[in-house]
Amino acid sequence: MKKIFTILCSLVLCCTLFAGCNVVQLNKAKFYKTVVVEVNGGEEHKSYNKEYTREDVLNAFYNYSYSNVNNGSVTPEEGLESAIESMVQRGLLVDYIKTNYFDTEILKFTTEDEKTIRYEAFEYMQEQIYNYENQVREEWDRVLTHEHHEEEETPEEETTTRAEYTPYVPTLETQFEGDNITGFVSNSVVAESTTKLVVPENFSDFIQITDEDVSAEAYARYISSLQKVAKSQGKSTKEEDVLKAEIDRLVKTLTENKYISKYQEWYTKNQQFIQDGDIYRLKDSVMYQVLEDYKTTYDSQKKLFDLSEKAYHAAMAEDASSVYYHPNYGDGAEYMYVSHVLIKFSDAQKAVVDGLKADLENNVITQAYYDSKLEEIINRTPVTFEENGKTKSSNAVNVYEYIVDYVNTYGGTDPKERAKAFNKMIYMFNDDEGIMNQDFAYVVNLDEEVEDKMVAEFANASRELNTNPDKGVGSLSEMVVSEYGIHIIFHAGLVSSPDPSGLNSQQLLNALVNHNTQLSSEKTLFHLLYDKLTTASADSRSESMINQAEGYVVVTKYPKKYKDLLEV
Repeated sequence: MKKIFTILCSLVLCCTLFAGCNVVQLNKAKFYKTVVVEVNGGEEHKSYNKEYTREDVLNAFYNYSYSNVNNGSVTPEEGLESAIESMVQRGLLVDYIKTNYFDTEILKFTTEDEKTIRYEAFEYMQEQIYNYENQVREEWDRVLTHEHHEEEETPEEETTTRAEYTPYVPTLETQFEGDNITGFVSNSVVAESTTKLVVPENFSDFIQITDEDVSAEAYARYISSLQKVAKSQGKSTKEEDVLKAEIDRLVKTLTENKYISKYQEWYTKNQQFIQDGDIYRLKDSVMYQVLEDYKTTYDSQKKLFDLSEKAYHAAMAEDASSVYYHPNYGDGAEYMYVSHVLIKFSDAQKAVVDGLKADLENNVITQAYYDSKLEEIINRTPVTFEENGKTKSSNAVNVYEYIVDYVNTYGGTDPKERAKAFNKMIYMFNDDEGIMNQDFAYVVNLDEEVEDKMVAEFANASRELNTNPDKGVGSLSEMVVSEYGIHIIFHAGLVSSPDPSGLNSQQLLNALVNHNTQLSSEKTLFHLLYDKLTTASADSRSESMINQAEGYVVVTKYPKKYKDLLEV
């Protein structure tokens, strides 16, 4: 839910930064309040009647199309039309759900729902301020202090310098009879919490102070960003007015999200589960559909990949998580899983390393000189991290030694336990956000004739972990330097998936539930496939409702009134 909300809200403040177009800046509120799209359901379907203004279209553009236009995948004109279509369809979906399920009291909006929405709006605004705090600290060369937290009893709520680990919580609880799986019950049906959410009336009472002067500067920059948007749209730029407008905007979007999420949860339970008192049991038909989806994909990929090795490697390069059939074209597995901790170089360090590499390739310097200079850079590479709620500083060498010692101490010799220990190190030291909270680790090709997806230094060091008889699954590399920085690589196992050939439904079910997506995670292939099935089902239902709602209304667009929002 929070991730969906972030996508819908986070880009609105970027309107003056769009590189592909120049947004027309007119200080006239009337310009932005002009109606440019009308949805008319007539008297019979008047609950769908709606008007969208230039301001609505502009917000939709930055919510739905900004990134695609900015990266050149669509033109500004195409992005604008796509944003309008998405905006209208989302509105129709929300109105359909409200009309058919909330107005009829099949589903209800509670006081706690309203509190949660307001809390999440405040939480989102606080995150924007934290982003400005990071900018300020970088500009002021100020590390994060926690003096104000010393007497608090909940250090886990402090801000962190890196992404927080989100352990997988399955929506299904597995039921066993001996070693065999007999079924699943929903994990989402829990007793209502006795702890009521406390949300202050004013955002000023919600704001978290880290360092007084840094927080004050960050807040001022946040308000300034809101004021710039307000000024460009002819609105009041008073602090209290821009805050209220932003809260109203976020609450509106979150409320729409809540309508959709509550409906989807209800729909999933009714379509996929059988109620047994307070327990919801997954229907056998749904369980078998997961198995069939896996077998169908596996068999289809087997036919293709057995005929074309090129197709297999192309599929692995595009999205390894969607590949279930893994052929062996040589003596063993084709790919291995790896995790890593990346300690990024500064721009200045990167420039020095690039220069040294160029000199080495051109025989200007010797390998020994290159290695000595690289060692100097590694020794001087700083690392800032948090431990027990305190911000600390060290260097790459000390961090490497700490990671090795931690994994050996708390992981022992068991690869799975070592993977879990290394996973903790990722969230303490890693600068690569792309590996954070992913279902699968990275993949590296073991066949060196296949083009590496990773940089050469990373790929070669990963393969060394697999070929070196003293390494293997669960082992750690030395410090590896690439153009990105310093890598500490963990061998997370060979890539494979259960072969359904010759397995009955019970055996395949057991195999999928016992096959984790990666060593450090509790998520299994069955849960991955079930989540995909559930999402696909919800998406299909949403599309059906939108199509039905479109039959109730006439949508009229006035291109001449919104085309001038963007000047190419």
